[in-house]
Amino acid sequence: MSIATFDSVVEFTQHLLQSDASTVTLIVCSTREAFIEELYADIQAQSIVVPREQSSSPAEEVQEESEHAENYRGENNEEEREEDEEEDSHEEERENNHWMLSNTLELLSRSERIRVVFCPAIEHLRAYLGGSFRRRRAQDGQEGNKLCQGDAMLAIVNLVSLHSSTVEFSAQGLSRTAALAVEAAAREQVRLVLCECKSTLDGEDGRGYGSGIWDVQVPLLNSISVEEGLPGVKTIQVKQVIRKWFRFD
Repeated sequence: MSIATFDSVVEFTQHLLQSDASTVTLIVCSTREAFIEELYADIQAQSIVVPREQSSSPAEEVQEESEHAENYRGENNEEEREEDEEEDSHEEERENNHWMLSNTLELLSRSERIRVVFCPAIEHLRAYLGGSFRRRRAQDGQEGNKLCQGDAMLAIVNLVSLHSSTVEFSAQGLSRTAALAVEAAAREQVRLVLCECKSTLDGEDGRGYGSGIWDVQVPLLNSISVEEGLPGVKTIQVKQVIRKWFRFD
């Protein structure tokens, strides 16, 4: 049972695709639409800005200028066209050659090993871990893949963040969900990996997102909120709660 450190959803997904796990069940603690939107935003953030190439060479421009010098009207038109081309040449366009956008046989083969499950609420996540989760078996075509002969994996994205906006954001609530995840992994004999990814869509706001959530202080019980400022409320670091079951890489 381990904690993976990837602030980006794209980086963690790419890590799973390139892993040697025979099969992967990826539990995303959000809706399908939100996950796809986050993937798109992450990939766009990693795109490369490149200058747009000029449509004509300097030699061609000189030749065009000499040909239109005899005609005053044509010369004016040519100058206007050249000004437009010069403006276009300074424009920039975004070029994205991200690995996950490539339609290679390797990527297609690796993606077949992954099953994605969406659990947008704590109740959905606990219900799935408690009874619905079953280890995914390798398909016939995947058994001969020498690159993917490792143990099957259960990966959960943003398990802790799912609790952050609820009264379950406490040692009691986190312990209950973490225990269910560990029990499910032990029952199906799979590797269990957690990862807290920072949302690109949140911008600078997002105190409880990404790897920084491990340092957040939470109350011991569900019925108490740290924001209430009640005197004498005992708190504990999220990392200390999760460390009872997981190893931080």
